Amino acid sequence: MTPILTIDAPHGIRLYLTAIDGEGASAPQNRREREKEAVLRLLTAVFGTSATLRHKADGAPYIDDSAHPGIHISISHSTTHALLAVAHHVIGVDIDHQRPTLQRVATRFLSPAEQAFVGDDLPTLLKAWTAKEAIFKASALHPADFAAQIDLSPILDAATVTTSSATESHTIIHLPAPDAQSIAIAIPQQP
Repeated sequence: MTPILTIDAPHGIRLYLTAIDGEGASAPQNRREREKEAVLRLLTAVFGTSATLRHKADGAPYIDDSAHPGIHISISHSTTHALLAVAHHVIGVDIDHQRPTLQRVATRFLSPAEQAFVGDDLPTLLKAWTAKEAIFKASALHPADFAAQIDLSPILDAATVTTSSATESHTIIHLPAPDAQSIAIAIPQQP
């Protein structure tokens, strides 16, 4: 059985991290199936077998289980790990690993001002990317253009989402993860 690492993060957030199995006769051959299997393993470990994973119309996951009212979750996975975040408030989470692709696509997710302070340093680009992904998951505004609608602070610990209809602020928490990966947690601020 693949172990599950529990991480207590600030703001009453608990993270559960597990490796995505890829070996053994019973492991699914398809990467997406292995990711789903790892996420279900996390959900079962945390909520038991009575909880059912469902998705809202916008794709956001939630637990359909009367035994856990008021619980918010966010799910992410990298090529090697699955991550589940659990809190009593809205959250977004992302996990990813360093890869040169981030340098090539930075202009797609960073504004010119963000590019100036982030630069092309891979660990910093990874923090910016995971922050924007986590904000996307936590935002009620559903920003479509990461570069134009999500504005990161220069130290990558806060952001503002602006759409034609509204503006919202987020706090961002960064945590290291195994295999030179980075975790970002986004928490919408109350108006």
